[in-house]
Amino acid sequence: MNSFHEQLFQALENYRLEHPDFIYILRTNRNKEKLDAGMWFLGDQHYAWISWITRSNNANHSPALRLLLKENKSGISCTIENGYKHELDSKIISFYEKVRELISKDYREFDQRDKSYFVLDLDKTNGIDSLLEFLETTKPKIDSIIESQGLQNILLTRESFNERLAEVNKIRNSPKRQSEMTQDI
Repeated sequence: MNSFHEQLFQALENYRLEHPDFIYILRTNRNKEKLDAGMWFLGDQHYAWISWITRSNNANHSPALRLLLKENKSGISCTIENGYKHELDSKIISFYEKVRELISKDYREFDQRDKSYFVLDLDKTNGIDSLLEFLETTKPKIDSIIESQGLQNILLTRESFNERLAEVNKIRNSPKRQSEMTQDI
């Protein structure tokens, strides 16, 4: 079992208890090996990308706007990434610019790594807390931009989330996984 992904999963599910409309991207069962290893999110055993926006950057099929949570020696870091190297739709690029401007007002300026890749470090050690604060304060503003620009098609659907969540919970609730969780206690 991957305790890092499990910790993130539990934090997001606890957040969903108070925000039932919140949905987020979970790994699909196309990569059954990683799912079976308890990696519920895109990433690996030490990092995970969290997003509710499905528009991909096409380079590595990760969401073009995402929060990167990563284990480190001091805890868990949280970084906002916006990468869209292969994006051609000017409406989408304009959306990303508006979102970065909004986030910069709430936090600080993004570091531009290249023409279409921007990064903002939120926290080096308490990443889950920073993620939850971002979801509480900044995500609703991003959702308003999405709605005002008519870009709902870039959002994860409830149906897709429910399917992925069912698959994750099926694995989490399997006898093998329950045995592993008991051993970890």
